[in-house]
Amino acid sequence: MTRVLLGALLLSGTAHAYVLYTSPEYEEVPLRWRTKGITFVFDDRLPQEIVESAAQSTIASSFDVWSALSCTGTATSFPFQNGGVVSGKSVGFSEEDGASNENLVAWVGSAWSHPSSVVALTSLTYDVHTGEIVDADIELNDRDFVFSTDPSLSEMDLSNTAVHEIGHLLGLDHSRAPAATMYATAPPEETKKRDLTQDDIDGFCAIYGPKAVAFPEIIGVPTDAGCIKHVQDDGSLLIDCATPAEQSVASTCEAGPRGAGSGAFAPAFALAALCGLARRRRERADRRSV
Repeated sequence: MTRVLLGALLLSGTAHAYVLYTSPEYEEVPLRWRTKGITFVFDDRLPQEIVESAAQSTIASSFDVWSALSCTGTATSFPFQNGGVVSGKSVGFSEEDGASNENLVAWVGSAWSHPSSVVALTSLTYDVHTGEIVDADIELNDRDFVFSTDPSLSEMDLSNTAVHEIGHLLGLDHSRAPAATMYATAPPEETKKRDLTQDDIDGFCAIYGPKAVAFPEIIGVPTDAGCIKHVQDDGSLLIDCATPAEQSVASTCEAGPRGAGSGAFAPAFALAALCGLARRRRERADRRSV
């Protein structure tokens, strides 16, 4: 019986420390958007401490950080389109006909339903057979944290937070390089994650650059939530739904407390490994003494 578990593609070696999300159905292929370029929108709920226009401008600029990078000397564009403000939308993905499924950026106040230590959370919805990301939403915890564009004391820098979360939106997991934007820890007032390091760029290029792994060719149409894979000699993927695959939920717990005033991006997620669409959640948490 095949056990389906969460995969992360680690390309560390001597030169790379970045880690990429992968689908449990085809662990050799990372999660990524098929089209280079997406539209994001802002939920109409207002941030508490930052003027709305300043908050939206800062987050839009954070998307721009990832939009035009050089991969082995080749300019690689991933344009982001600001779709403006929407109302009445919720985090998640709907498979119903006609569903709009915006890539939402939302400030969440009293309705925050995640642990109070989580600063921001990015949810990805993707095809577990091909790794194609089809929807992404970023939630910012405006109930338990104070955000700022010029942080002091225990404030969280908005750009520092947003650039990191957008890396998750693109398909990057936490890097093993301490200096990287995608590294797992970030104290309040930190601003260095506003700018990408070479490790972050290398991770992006591994997914979207000229030498990125191609999307797998899928042979057959899965019709059941208990499927197993067979990689053919030509590299194509045959999905066998006749033999049930054991389904598993992979998760990690939020990191424990450390010194007062410090922060961290906690590697917490939940994934239902199904044949079809699955959602992965990435939490960013502040580690504080109790």
